[in-house]
Amino acid sequence: MNELENKYFRIILGVLFFLSLLRYKGFDSDAALYLLQVIHHLYPERFVNDVPFMFGNQDSFSVFSPFIACVYRLFGVNAGGLLATFLMLVAWGALSVTFVVKWAERFGLKRWTALIVVAFFTLLLNKEYGSGCFYLPIMEPFLVARVISAIFVLAGLAYMFGKNKFVPLVFFVFATVMHPLMGGWSLPLWLFYHYPKARIPVVVLSLLSPLSGFLHVGRLGFYPPDWRPLYYTPGMEEFVSYSGLLLFWLLMYYKFKGGNLARFSISLFLVSLIGFALQFLGCFSAHLFLYQVQPFRVQWLCFVPVVPVFAIYLKEVLAGDQKMTVADYGGIILGMCTIANQQWVFILFVALFWTVHLLRLRSRIVIKQSWIKILFVVGFVFLFANSVLGNFVQLALEQNLGDVGRAVGWMGFSQKAMYVEMIVVALLTLISVSQRRFGVALALGMAFCNPDLKMIALSAILFFLVPNIEGFVKNLLIAITAVVSYAELLASLDELNSIHSAPLQSNPILSVIFLVLLFAISLRVLYARNNANGKRASLPLFFLLLLLGWWNICVWDARGVPQVNCERQMDDFFEKPLFPQIPDRGKMLFAVEYESPIQSRINFLTGAYVDESIYVGEVFFKEQYKESIRRRSALLRGDSIESDMTSFKRRVQEIYKNPDTLLARVEYLCRTGEISHFVTDYRNMRLPKQDSLYLDKRQLSVWLYGCPEKGDGG
Repeated sequence: MNELENKYFRIILGVLFFLSLLRYKGFDSDAALYLLQVIHHLYPERFVNDVPFMFGNQDSFSVFSPFIACVYRLFGVNAGGLLATFLMLVAWGALSVTFVVKWAERFGLKRWTALIVVAFFTLLLNKEYGSGCFYLPIMEPFLVARVISAIFVLAGLAYMFGKNKFVPLVFFVFATVMHPLMGGWSLPLWLFYHYPKARIPVVVLSLLSPLSGFLHVGRLGFYPPDWRPLYYTPGMEEFVSYSGLLLFWLLMYYKFKGGNLARFSISLFLVSLIGFALQFLGCFSAHLFLYQVQPFRVQWLCFVPVVPVFAIYLKEVLAGDQKMTVADYGGIILGMCTIANQQWVFILFVALFWTVHLLRLRSRIVIKQSWIKILFVVGFVFLFANSVLGNFVQLALEQNLGDVGRAVGWMGFSQKAMYVEMIVVALLTLISVSQRRFGVALALGMAFCNPDLKMIALSAILFFLVPNIEGFVKNLLIAITAVVSYAELLASLDELNSIHSAPLQSNPILSVIFLVLLFAISLRVLYARNNANGKRASLPLFFLLLLLGWWNICVWDARGVPQVNCERQMDDFFEKPLFPQIPDRGKMLFAVEYESPIQSRINFLTGAYVDESIYVGEVFFKEQYKESIRRRSALLRGDSIESDMTSFKRRVQEIYKNPDTLLARVEYLCRTGEISHFVTDYRNMRLPKQDSLYLDKRQLSVWLYGCPEKGDGG
């Protein structure tokens, strides 16, 4: 259809699809921390003796705060955050579409750009990168510096093969300025691509850099025994994952040897090799600088181009009637495993191949068509049964239906069955390729890369078993598969964080209307796809655009009512803090609805004695690390024993629920000079009451108490 050839229409449609998958979650996760950095940039006096800002902070390495501060000044915190996040995600989606389209058109995949764009967003959804216990989403809807940096990196990748080599460099520099740890990896990628002679010296110097720890000069040293905030220590699973990514780019280099894509692949391979090597060496040697620059962030840059490059690889491998080689099959399964981040499946298939080769069984293995069909039937039954079992277990646990204890037991079996399911889908994909059923193989491959797309796998198997499905029945099955798969994606969006409203649960009637209309429009699009020159063929795509726009307007804001009220209340404290008569904000202890998902420092945009985010940044500053431990221990125990961060929030909640225990903690902290004031929503604490404020958006009163006078029994 002509509209899909129009770049602006493709971008708008792609952005709307992208926004439906990444909904607004407000100042949650790291967005709250970056908001505090902006407030600190504007009003540093509010954070006197606030631990995360006492000894310096990572905001000094970025231009994020001055940039976003202008938005908050114009629109306020609540509206400004929503608007800035919306524009940020629109840019993310638009540049992703531009990146994929430019690469697809350059390497002969213009007909498949729409499918690759959908695959790019769908397969990257819920994928993560990180190390140890610290992981971040590849695509995230939070107003943070690393997302804006990623947008500039996408822009640079889109123009990587352009005539002017300095255009991507400008974008990469902006990415680095916004977030050096994230965007900085794009600079050596550009250097290696345009100046190959720089590769060996830079790689050698980088791999030798851990030896600088023996200099013991500033950050070129090792973490001392009394400062070990080692959160992201990699394990064997990460080593396998990183090795798979490196092997993928090395394979792409040899496949496209001699062209621009080969230069890009080997450049990204070397950059990733440096990052992964420094990640392991820096962590296990506890090298200060290498650990603090978090080399694992190179994984984002290494992972994002995989989908379009793998599509180009498939076009080269599957083109024409050339005979498939073992290396081709290996490249296909490696690409699938790289996207799915399940490299253990690739290892399994390699082991299986070498077993067959060494035992000389290859010539004896002849699979008849009847056995292939039986295998696909068994696969269909297994996938369907496992899907039903998984949905039953999830429903039983979420809705407390039936024997919950038995459901928990079945959950372990269902998880084990998932591993078998991945092997089955991978095997059926390779068989489909060998049978030249590339459409079926593509659908099964997508289901392998994103396990939420079970309906696609079932429909693909059905098309393999009944190849003569045509006409209305074929279009009907494709439309049903597309709508159900999209519903599966929407249902998976909020599994990682249950505090946000899930559209299919919180708006069931609206969701049903949307899915019915989506089915009708999808069916019409399929029916009209052979009539590309007619106006009637254009209407379904415009209706699809309008439908996605309407859906995003209705459900894009995923915040619950309490969170919306909290963030609307923040506007009252943007220019004037809560209880401004207290100059030393770091001596104010807050206990206001502490079970709320948003912390008090965020709610009131001010410094505080302690809260659950007090540890952020202690990897960079030893003084913060020690002061954070001291304050947390004082609040929880009254002594200097280190408190486990994972249990900190739970233990504070327990203290807050018991007013007598809370009062005892406050009196102890007052007596030792740790705090001077206490802010809470408890109305009648046995402490000197100094002030109060009614929060109209949250319909809550908070009270300012002073410390008890000496001789008052404190």
